[in-house]
Amino acid sequence: AAEKRRKQGILKQQKKNKNSKKKEHVNIALDDVDVDSIDLSNLLEGYVGYSVVDAFMVSGLSPDFETRKYCAELLGFVDYSGTSEENLTMIELMGGTVK
Repeated sequence: AAEKRRKQGILKQQKKNKNSKKKEHVNIALDDVDVDSIDLSNLLEGYVGYSVVDAFMVSGLSPDFETRKYCAELLGFVDYSGTSEENLTMIELMGGTVK
């Protein structure tokens, strides 16, 4: 059931508008995305903190566990469970700063 929800879910990807620093949120259906082409390395760029939930919310990503687990899998985590250590590492791998 979780796999089905994940595939039916929406991954919000950010892109910067060339004429301003305003971030635009784009919804992409997961079935339409080649997972090898997803680059999460700067998705949390500019975030400073220690809460992966806050980081996802500020960046326009759904902070629910399924989305975090999906992102963790894309980043190479095995058996992501949402521990503090995993979440702080994920923030850094996605371009955020843990402070």
